[in-house]
Parts: sequence; C-alpha cells; structure tokens
Amino acid sequence: MTGSIAQHVTWVCRGLLCWLMCLAVPAWGDQAIQESEDAGELGSTDAGYALIDTLALETKFLNALTNRKRAFSMSPHRANYILPLSYYANPGDPNYNHVEIKFQFSFMTMLWPQIFRDNGYLSFAYTNQSYWQAYNQRISSPFRETNHEPEIMLTWLTDFPVWGLRNRALTLGLAHQSNGETVPNSRSWNRVYLDFILQRKNVYLDFQTWLRIPEERKTDPMQAEGDDNPDIETYLGHLQLSAYYKWQRRSLRLKWRNNLRFDRNKGALQVDYNFPLQGKLQGYVQLFTGYGESLIDYNRATTRIGLGIMLTSWL
Repeated sequence: MTGSIAQHVTWVCRGLLCWLMCLAVPAWGDQAIQESEDAGELGSTDAGYALIDTLALETKFLNALTNRKRAFSMSPHRANYILPLSYYANPGDPNYNHVEIKFQFSFMTMLWPQIFRDNGYLSFAYTNQSYWQAYNQRISSPFRETNHEPEIMLTWLTDFPVWGLRNRALTLGLAHQSNGETVPNSRSWNRVYLDFILQRKNVYLDFQTWLRIPEERKTDPMQAEGDDNPDIETYLGHLQLSAYYKWQRRSLRLKWRNNLRFDRNKGALQVDYNFPLQGKLQGYVQLFTGYGESLIDYNRATTRIGLGIMLTSWL
C-alpha cells in the first residue's frame, strides 16, 4: 500500500513539474518579445542599461560588489530555507518515514576584495543541507542525511554579450562535498568548476560545468581512505543549468542536471517557486525528481515535494 502511494506521489510530482515548466515558457517568451519591442527605446540608451544594472544588482555577485571593500563580511550564498512539510517518495530504508523536514543554510564571506584592480574577488562559502526525520519518533527522530559543502571561489564581474544576454559574472571554484559519515555510508567528492551568470532583464541563467578531482580506488570497500563513490559522475554528470525568472516579489527557478550519455542517461530536474507571505517572509515550494538530491541518494532515483519558508532567495 505504501509503495502504491509513493508511486502515485511520484507521478503527481512529475506532472506538477511539467505544468510549472509550461507556465514558465510562455512567461519567458512574453518577456523576450517585450524586450525586442523595447530594444529601440531602451537597449541603446543609458536608461536601458541603467534598468539592466538595477535589476542585476539583485544578484548575489553584484551585491557582493557593493561590499567588496569589507573583507570577511558575510552574505547569503545559495538559498536559505526550511521545508517542514516534505514528502520523500522513496526513502529506501523501511525504518524511515516518507515525511521529513528538509532545510538548507548557506553563506559566503569575502576573503580578498579587489584582486585585479577594481574587479575580481576571492571568497569562501559553506552550504549545509539536512534531511531530518523529525516526525519519526519510532527511531528517535534522527537526521537521515546531512551534506556539507565548503567552497573557495574566484569571481570576476563582467558585462559582455552572449546569445542576446549579458554575462554578469564568471567564477572559478573549488568545492568539497561530503556527508560526514563513516564507511560504508561515507560519500564525498572534490571538484573544480566554472560558473557563468547570464542575465536579460529579469531572466537569469546560471551555467556550471565541473571536473572531478580523481581519488584512489579502494581495494576494500570498508577501508577509510580512497574513493567512496567512484561512479558518482555517472549520476551527477559534468554540468548543470539553472534558469530563473523574477516578477514582482515572486521567482521561479528550473534546475536541470544531466550526464549527457546516451547509453546510461541519468540526471535530475528541480522546480522552485517562492512567493510573498507577509513582510519579507517568503513561502516556498520545491519539487525534485531524479538522481543526486543528496549524496547518500546519488545513485538512487528519488522524488520529493516540499512546502515551507524561504529566508533568502537565490537572487
């Protein structure tokens, strides 16, 4: 019975993903049409560039620019949120409940501002993503999984055209991600990545590609040293594309990741929508289906729908 319910929820979530994508495409299309109509009025004028720059200041990179003279100042990195109601369709372990709490907190701090004259800065970021079986009193409400991701990033603020958009930032980063567990549940990997932030008015694209830093293969799966997950690239691939659309105080994000393989194609799709509740408080809906939501699930397909509160957004 439980498996049947989980299967229905999975199909419902996938249907909602398709529905939200269908809503997003016309919105982006209308925005592009409006931009082309306004190109003669705004695109070649100082007012047009001022409008673009004002909207661009909402991004974390250009917010960081305003604080670049304050080394070790802290600001949000990725979204900070809590999902008190989160349905996880495929827990894997029969001891785990389908309903759990998922939350994430993420910050960055400036280490070295103005590396290259007036541009470029070095920063450190940390992201914690946790999955808490808070309602599972049968097994004393444990944390099912916690992922830790520190990063070192070298960022240049840019402004050059790419396919009708403006490239706003370029980041070269080094990231470590692990779940802090011991064998056999230990999962971790290190990677070097290149990230591009592009913008056209209130549409943003974030393209990231990475190269994994190789580790030695284990001769015994229970030994501490060596690669805990040698096939992680098969499921998480080498690239990720996120598209953001902002209007008024709402925003929609589509995040797509894929290994681009025809023989064993694996990937993931996530849809995020945040909306105003009261004051600065934002409601948040998250839908996920695919591989790699967490490290412990990197090689197992999962589907999730969550509802909660967003404290700081992606932009």
